Amino acid sequence: MRRIASALATFLLLFIGPAGSAQESNDDKELMALLNNAIVSASRWEQTESKAPAKIVVITSEEIRKRGYRGIDEIFHDIAGVDISKGRGVEWTTLYMRGIRTDNTDRFLLIWDGIIQNDIWKNNVWVSRQYPLLNIERIEVMYGPSSLLYGANAFSGIINVILKKPADVNGTAVRVTSGSYGTRVAEMNYGKAMGDWRVSANGRWFVSDEMNMNNKTWIDNAGRTRYQNWILARDGAHSTSDPNQYASGLKVVNGVPHQSYDGQDVPFDGTAYGDTKDWFLQAGVGYKSLELRAFYWYRNEIEDDWYTPLRRMHGPWVPTGSAVYLTHDTQLPKNMFLHSYVRTASSGLDDYSRDGGFSRNISNNLSDPNNLKTTSLGVMTWYALYNRDSRAGQQLNIARPNYDVVTGWEYTAIKSYEDYNIRTLQSTPFVHSPQHRERNRAAYVNAQFNPSPKFSLAGGVRYDHNYLAGEKGGFGNLFTYRAAGIYTPNDKQTVKLIYGQAFQSPSPWQKFATVVGERDLPNPNLQPEKLRSLELVYEFYPTLEWRNSISVYRNRVSDLITGTAVPFGTGTTLQNNNSGGLKIFGQELESRYYFSAKNSIYANATISKTELDNGSRQGDLAPFKMNVGGDWMLRDKYAMNLRGHYVSARDTINKNSPNSYTAKRVGAYETLDGSFTWMNIARNLDLNATVNNLFDKQYYDPGLRSGDGRTYNAMVIQEGRRGYLGLNYKF
Repeated sequence: MRRIASALATFLLLFIGPAGSAQESNDDKELMALLNNAIVSASRWEQTESKAPAKIVVITSEEIRKRGYRGIDEIFHDIAGVDISKGRGVEWTTLYMRGIRTDNTDRFLLIWDGIIQNDIWKNNVWVSRQYPLLNIERIEVMYGPSSLLYGANAFSGIINVILKKPADVNGTAVRVTSGSYGTRVAEMNYGKAMGDWRVSANGRWFVSDEMNMNNKTWIDNAGRTRYQNWILARDGAHSTSDPNQYASGLKVVNGVPHQSYDGQDVPFDGTAYGDTKDWFLQAGVGYKSLELRAFYWYRNEIEDDWYTPLRRMHGPWVPTGSAVYLTHDTQLPKNMFLHSYVRTASSGLDDYSRDGGFSRNISNNLSDPNNLKTTSLGVMTWYALYNRDSRAGQQLNIARPNYDVVTGWEYTAIKSYEDYNIRTLQSTPFVHSPQHRERNRAAYVNAQFNPSPKFSLAGGVRYDHNYLAGEKGGFGNLFTYRAAGIYTPNDKQTVKLIYGQAFQSPSPWQKFATVVGERDLPNPNLQPEKLRSLELVYEFYPTLEWRNSISVYRNRVSDLITGTAVPFGTGTTLQNNNSGGLKIFGQELESRYYFSAKNSIYANATISKTELDNGSRQGDLAPFKMNVGGDWMLRDKYAMNLRGHYVSARDTINKNSPNSYTAKRVGAYETLDGSFTWMNIARNLDLNATVNNLFDKQYYDPGLRSGDGRTYNAMVIQEGRRGYLGLNYKF
C-alpha cells in the first residue's frame, strides 16, 4: 500500500501544481455540466444524482477512453461496493455487489442498451471481454435493491450500460490494441443520423493466450506446494519435471505430461491450452420514433488450472447471448411520454467432453494424494443448452412541476430446458431434456414528489404474478416496495434515507435440474429469495470541485435457496428449498476532487460484514477494500491516469474445513495500474499505453466453489505485470 501511495503522491506533485490553477477559471461551465449530467436508472426518468432516490456511481465514456480498459470487467475494479473474484475458465470474472456471495455473477442485473444480460438458466451474467467499449456513453451503477422498476434479480443493484446515439457518433471509430499474453483487441463503432433515419453498428473481437500457468504454485493449509497447471501435479506430484511422480501410462514431452487422445499425444487434462476468443456484433436501424436493434455475443475462454474438471478431457464451455428488440416512443400531451417495447432474447451454453482418462480411484482412500489410476478413455459427449425469453411492455412517464410518475406493465414468457441436452457418438441427434414454460405478469408505479426545494419523497410498488404454463409451479403473487426521503438543506449537503425490497427469482436450474444420487428431486414451487434494505446516504460538497459521500446500509436476505435433505426412497436426497438467511452491514465512502473537468483525484473505500443465520461469515469477501486514483490532462493533449487497489485478507469458503489440504485464507494485496494517452497524435488519432500491476505483485484469489484441491483449486494466482498499446481513430 505504501508503494501505491508514494506513486500517487509523486504523480500529484508533478502534475497537479503546474496545471491546476491555469485552467480553473476556464473550466467552470464544463465542470458544472459534468457534475450535473442527468441519470436515468434510479427512477426511469432523467434527474441529477443528488435528486435520485438511490446511490449511483457513473463511469463516463471519457474515463473509459483514457484509462485503457481492455474489457468491461476491468471497470468494476475501480468502484466501491463490488468484490471481484477472477478464477479464469468459463466464469473468468465473478462479481459480488454489496456482500452477497454466490458461485455465479447472479445477484444483480447487467443491462446492455435496455436488454437484461443475465442468462435464463442460472440468472448468471457472463462478465468478460466480449462487450465493446467504444459505443458506451456511460455506465450507471445503482446500488441497493431495485426490483420495483427492474423486476426479478435486481437484487443488490443494477449495472446499466447506456450506449451512444447514432447522431453523437456521427461516423466511424475504430480501436486496436495489442499487448501481453498475445492479447489482440479490435473494435468498430458506426453511427449516423440522416433525416428521420438512424443507423448504427458496432463490434468487438478479443483474442488472448492468457497468462501461462505452467509451474505456478500455491501453498495449502498443510504447507504443501500445490501446482495450478496440471491436475495430476497439484494432487500429489511434487515435481512437475519428474515423470516418476505421475501415473503409469503418461508420456512426458518437454517436461509436460501427455496422454494418448485419438491417436495423438496431447497435454494431460488440466494443462493450459488453446486461447481465448470473444466477440460481439450489434446493429440497429431507426425511423422517427421506431428503433429496431439486434446483437449477438460469443465467449470462448481458455480453460486451465482449477476450472478444468479432473475426470474429463473436454473443450471449453462456450456461453452465447443474443437479442432482437423493437421500441416505439410517443410524446403525448401534457408532458406525458409513452415507451413501448417487444423483445426476444436467448442464451446458450455448449461443451464437449471425453469422460475417463486419468482419474482418482474412488474405491480407495481419497485422502491419499497419489491415489490415481489409469482408465480407458470413455465416450465423447456433447452438451448444449439453449433457452429463450420473450418480453413485451409499456412505460408511461408523467412530468409535472412538483412531481414525476412512471408506471408500466410487462409480460414475460420463458422457455427453458430442465438440464443439458446431450449427444454422444452412439446417440444422434441430441437427447433433449424436458422443457418448461414460465410466465410472469408484472405492473408497477413509482412516483417522486417535491413539496419544497429542500425536500423530496419517492416511492412505489410492484406486483408480480409468476406461474408455469401447463403444469403446477411458480411462486404465485408477490408485492415489492420501495420508499425514499431526500433532504437538501443547502447546496452543499444532501441526505437520503432509502428503504428497498428486491427478489431473486428461482432459476430454472434451481427448480428443475437434478443430479442422480445427489439431488434427485426437482422443486417447481420454489419461492424467491427476498432482500430488505435500509440505507442512509450523506453527500457533502464543501466546494463545487470537491464531492464526498458516505453510504451506510443494513441488508437482510431471507428464504435463501439451498440444498436440504428430504426423504427419498429408503433414505434421503438433496432438494433445493428455501431455508435460512443472511445479514449484511456495509459502508461505502467516496471522495473526488476536480481541479477541472479533465483533472481529478479520487478515493473510495468499502467496509463489509456478512453473517449467516448460523453465525458464520461468508468466505471470499474482503471486509475492507480501497481504490485511489488520479486522472490528469496536460495541454489538452496528454491524458495520464494512475489507479491503485488494496484488498484485505479474505477467508475462503473452506475456512472451517477439517481438510488441511485446502487454503483457508488468502492474503491481502495491493496493485497499481497506469495509463498514458496521447490525444490527437495525428488528426483524430489517439495513442494509448497501459500497464497493469505495475509493481508485478504476486497475489491470489480464492476459488469459487469447493476449493478442495482436487475438483477446484482454493487459490488462483493472478496476472503479473502486463502492458498494452492501443490506437483509436475516428473517421
